Amino acid sequence: MKGWKSLGEFKEFEASAIKSLLEEHKIPVMLKQADYALPVIFGSGGVAEVLVPESLYERAIKILDEGGTKDE
Repeated sequence: MKGWKSLGEFKEFEASAIKSLLEEHKIPVMLKQADYALPVIFGSGGVAEVLVPESLYERAIKILDEGGTKDE
């Protein structure tokens, strides 16, 4: 997607947690269902790609690397 950069593909529950964390830091996040993901019978086994605006990509990576500590 133009203007957005991928942080990678994650299980749905991980992608949701990453989305929540980054949104706490005022970073918009889009989750895109992986085209190849097959439904799993037990639990939430889907895969989602986590996308952030290109201009905030480095900041998002830093937040994730630091374990979500709040900005000063």
